[in-house]
Amino acid sequence: MNWLHYLRIHEDWNPLKPIFENDEYSVFTLMMEMDNFFRRRDAISIKNERGDRLRISNKDGTPANIENIRNRKCSINTSAKTRIIEFMRILSDLTKWEYKNENWSCWDEMKYYQFKKGDFKGDKKTLTIQNFMEFIERKPLSWAMTSGDNIEYTLEEPDKLLK
Repeated sequence: MNWLHYLRIHEDWNPLKPIFENDEYSVFTLMMEMDNFFRRRDAISIKNERGDRLRISNKDGTPANIENIRNRKCSINTSAKTRIIEFMRILSDLTKWEYKNENWSCWDEMKYYQFKKGDFKGDKKTLTIQNFMEFIERKPLSWAMTSGDNIEYTLEEPDKLLK
């Protein structure tokens, strides 16, 4: 398997070495554990939201799973909070990391920022060097090339994280 060599799995310093080279797990048992993890994750998934993700905005930039927006504060809705806490408990159960509810008081009284989401196709722009350079000059907060001819992005508009 070339990817194991590429990841340098066999080197002692590599944190992946004990996962792939140990007496407890064969490739088969590792695959079974991964299947178990994905099934547990999928059990807490809902339509359009996998259980290992917390969606906070829709494609048009409007809030998703956010409620009580007032005075630049907000909270995660109860359903989404329950799903993501359950996912963290799954991780805790499988990794020897201990989930402590008291360390996760971040669900309420969060700062609320609104940004602009878009993409080249929606802007009716083609992916050229000139369009890309103009786009980069806008200092996107994030961006991803989602196909050979499109970039999805987030701009700090109307709010800014840092002033």
